[in-house]
Amino acid sequence: MHPGDLALIYHTGTERQIVGIAEIASAPYPDPQHATANAKLVVVDVRFVRRLPRPIPLTTIKTDPFFADFALVRQARLSVVPIEDRHWERILQITL
Repeated sequence: MHPGDLALIYHTGTERQIVGIAEIASAPYPDPQHATANAKLVVVDVRFVRRLPRPIPLTTIKTDPFFADFALVRQARLSVVPIEDRHWERILQITL
């Protein structure tokens, strides 16, 4: 992630849905809560950009064959996953 990149805001827990868009506001830096335990754990600052017109539940993404190769579907319990442009565009189309 680099400052200026856009990111989807995904609620975990019981909600499990994409709810908005954020902008990466800083370069990655050591997670202050875990900096001494594991130097590989990093965080970034984000800036809220906007809410999606309607949330997209994970179940919607998982049942759409278009997203079969999307990391959010293939790999459980990831905090950050890359998203291809084609998946980004499809998510925005779904919210309309």
